[in-house]
Amino acid sequence: MKKILQLVGLGCILPMFLASPSLAETVVEKVARTGFLTVGTRFDAIPYSYVNEKGELVGYSMDVLERIRKRLETRLGRPVTLQMVEANQPGEKINLIRSGEIDIACST
Repeated sequence: MKKILQLVGLGCILPMFLASPSLAETVVEKVARTGFLTVGTRFDAIPYSYVNEKGELVGYSMDVLERIRKRLETRLGRPVTLQMVEANQPGEKINLIRSGEIDIACST
């Protein structure tokens, strides 16, 4: 019984040393503060995200992102603008998210 209590105690204390507290804001908090959602996506992946003849970024990914943008506007009660960043490689998107350069990646 004593050993079980020690393991439970260790299980409760150990995460405090392994996980560092994060003081960074969430993506939603950042969007609420700035009004921008920065997105990494491909610009040449027909039919997902590509530049049409009018020079607009369109496609299925853009439809998904538009739904996210509208949902954020409703939740935050303020306009939200999508900022698009071209990111063609999966590893590139992950690095951009880790560095905070983009908030979300969408290349469905």
